[in-house]
Amino acid sequence: MTRTDTNTPRFFELTHDAIGVVTMAPMETGFSSDMYVDRLEEWVDLVTRSLADPETTGIIYYGLPDDMAYASRFQWLPDRVTLSKRLADILGRAYRIKQQAKPVIALVQGSSQGFAWSTCLWANYRIATETATVGYPELKFGLFPPLGALTAGIRLAGIKALPILLNGTQLSAKAAMDLGWIDQVTANIDTALALAKEWVETKRVFQGASTKEMDTISPEEVTTLRKRANQHVPAVHAFFQWLLYEPSATTEKALALENQWYNDVLHDPKTLRMVRTLHEGVKATRITLPKEGASDFQLQKLGIIGAGMMGSGIAYEAARAGISVLLKDVTPEQAARGKEYAAKITERLVQQQQMDGRTREKLLDCILPTTEAQQLSEADLIIEAVYEDSTLKAEVTTEAFPYLKENGFFASNTTSLPITTLAAVLPHPERFIGMHFFSPVDRMPLVEIIRGAKTSPETLYKALHVAQQLDKIPIVVHDGPAFFTSRIFFNYLLEAITMLLEGVPASAIEQEARRVGFAVGPLAVLDEISLSLMLHVYDQLPTLHSSQQRAYTHLQEMVRAGRGGRKIGRGFYTYNEGAAAKALWIDPSLPVPTEQISAETIGTRLLHVMALDSYRCLEEGVLIRPIDGDIGSILGVGYAAQTGGVFGHIDDVGISQFVRECIEFEPLGEQWLVPASLIELARNDFTFYTGFQSNWRSPNGI
Repeated sequence: MTRTDTNTPRFFELTHDAIGVVTMAPMETGFSSDMYVDRLEEWVDLVTRSLADPETTGIIYYGLPDDMAYASRFQWLPDRVTLSKRLADILGRAYRIKQQAKPVIALVQGSSQGFAWSTCLWANYRIATETATVGYPELKFGLFPPLGALTAGIRLAGIKALPILLNGTQLSAKAAMDLGWIDQVTANIDTALALAKEWVETKRVFQGASTKEMDTISPEEVTTLRKRANQHVPAVHAFFQWLLYEPSATTEKALALENQWYNDVLHDPKTLRMVRTLHEGVKATRITLPKEGASDFQLQKLGIIGAGMMGSGIAYEAARAGISVLLKDVTPEQAARGKEYAAKITERLVQQQQMDGRTREKLLDCILPTTEAQQLSEADLIIEAVYEDSTLKAEVTTEAFPYLKENGFFASNTTSLPITTLAAVLPHPERFIGMHFFSPVDRMPLVEIIRGAKTSPETLYKALHVAQQLDKIPIVVHDGPAFFTSRIFFNYLLEAITMLLEGVPASAIEQEARRVGFAVGPLAVLDEISLSLMLHVYDQLPTLHSSQQRAYTHLQEMVRAGRGGRKIGRGFYTYNEGAAAKALWIDPSLPVPTEQISAETIGTRLLHVMALDSYRCLEEGVLIRPIDGDIGSILGVGYAAQTGGVFGHIDDVGISQFVRECIEFEPLGEQWLVPASLIELARNDFTFYTGFQSNWRSPNGI
């Protein structure tokens, strides 16, 4: 027989069985952050009171629902001191619960993240269902993991938990058990409850929790962790600061430090900007409304023309989503190599035990290499992913378009060629759109969807639907030379070459790019894409201003000198294949500057030049909303994540200072010309955002 707790909790239901086991379950299926602390306080109150009851032999509790409403956490900001004290009190009491001489077991089902997963780590034992996932993904969005996550996670699993925590990795139940975060995995929640009661019975005489002291971590291991970490992100910086003290700290001190860093990170303006772009902004891209004539569209058969790196990557992603793919190229060997790309990825996943052999075979069966255009017949979508040449694209588009299903559409995976021009060769340009994927497609989440002048709303909806089927994050832009992401990225590369021609050392440019938060230095990027391809892209632009022409001429000279990029072993870097190393090349033809440029100025120019051109895109109507620019700049071209994106960067600097600094750079080239409308916004102290709300209203009504 069970009895209900007489104190009638607000958020939880308690039952007591005949052997004294208290089972606690949340009454609601979802919480929001603004009231989450209330629930946590009730949780520790109920557990503490139940443990004090002599009749209680143990406590079993179901994990709390996920707290994914990250934006609502910022409602706590005005009362920082009270929040810090409340969280510290919850942490202290939870730690004491773990030391009690009665067993406490957490049951984990579904997704358990952030606050919810931290409460599970407070238990002495954790039993999860096979489908459960656990972790702290919020660090990817700039938030510090809450409620003693690092202290508990590392003391349970040792230093092998560090990269899991730092990278915001979500683990399956089995992976979490292998790590040491989960003790037992079972088929379903009913079995988990039965096993938990059995565990209580075997632990009636319980000595309190034993925690693993953190393993000694070497400086080399810390260096490895830091290597790819962007410490401009407040949560990442806090992670390493906490790590300096944790190994020698008591548990109580480690928890206190975590609580301090959690509050510091939450109150850092960079954190709000990152959450706004990478969580709230991305979440909003996945909300699409059906349009008339397109609501029944479902991509089942996909034709891809071009089995190179991009076409092969798109084919793999489509097959992974269970879509049948016809991968066409000019020879059987080239088409087969495209499928081999998927074979290599899936083979690696099987070796890493992230995919089983049967799933791999099923995925590969979805991809059919071909050389025959007729095989594309009745495709719901055809994507051409051939070389960036407008004549070639026109030829393959004209040949393949008649094979589309009646309600199908055609897309070009192009980085810069105008969609309106590419669509002009077709009898139905309204069924043509740009879908710019990013390389490598299987690792890059973004797809830039480009509306041509005649692209219909139905075609746009279908493209958004396909992006969701492929689990991609879409941004929508209007047509224009190089669209948005490529256009601002070209300015990043242009500014690096401009500085080289001013005499700025290549090493300083690369170092400062990484220092301010770019994923890769611009000269390394140029080598990766090849200097010849960059020249070809410039050839596709309608005109070049003088700064672009200077950069074009310099790239031509490098290519003629046999320094075309990484593929040939020489570019801005010299590559040693045997040692898998590279070293920056010192170009003797470059000038020596008369004045030394500061490191800060180099970083400022690289950040500002992309943000300035992003504003031009917004003013011209290429971009529709600032948030699309912020998402695209970070996820598409590796802009510094801690800024929240290009428009977050302008707000961070302050629009008046941003405009003033850009004007100071105007003598350096046309890329620095400041639009009059931006100067006017600066006079009015405009901000692109207030908190999570956009303040932008397009002057063109777009």
